[in-house]
Amino acid sequence: MKLDIIIDYKITIHASLGALALMAGMVALMARKGSRYHKKAGKIFLYAMLFSAVLAMIIALMPGHENAFLFSIGIFSTIFC
Repeated sequence: MKLDIIIDYKITIHASLGALALMAGMVALMARKGSRYHKKAGKIFLYAMLFSAVLAMIIALMPGHENAFLFSIGIFSTIFC
């Protein structure tokens, strides 16, 4: 029971970081290249994406939630970042 609550929290954080990365990525794409907004949004995108990908790999290895596909997506996302 306690492990399920921990996993639920991790999934919520993972989804929130993914949403943050999506929004920051849109700002970075719409801002002029090299501007202050572009650089700041790009850094937010990078870190949110990296933490989301690492969290996805951790979740994919937890008991009862083993998922090779989610783990591989986490690896590829980390590499692309």
